[in-house]
Amino acid sequence: MIKMMIAFFRDFFVMRPKIKKQKTWMKKFADKKGYQLNPNWMMFTNLAMWVTEMEDTFGKSYCPCFEPSSDEELNRKMLCPCKFIEEDIKDYGTCH
Repeated sequence: MIKMMIAFFRDFFVMRPKIKKQKTWMKKFADKKGYQLNPNWMMFTNLAMWVTEMEDTFGKSYCPCFEPSSDEELNRKMLCPCKFIEEDIKDYGTCH
């Protein structure tokens, strides 16, 4: 657990400016849609880190639960927030 926490904070400090940008965007989107963001700082920050990593790796902000493929149509659907957000929130009360 300690190693995981050290890795989290190491990555957080390295990626802090990008994470801040992601969080700002996520808050604006949530406000616009009337959604609530996860109130747990670490969970919300982890999500912002994952989206940032997807953007750094693949050039676009893909949903963290998805790895882009050669199917460009599917890839477009999986840009965060993905096309399944409404359905997920309806069915589960949250998106991934």
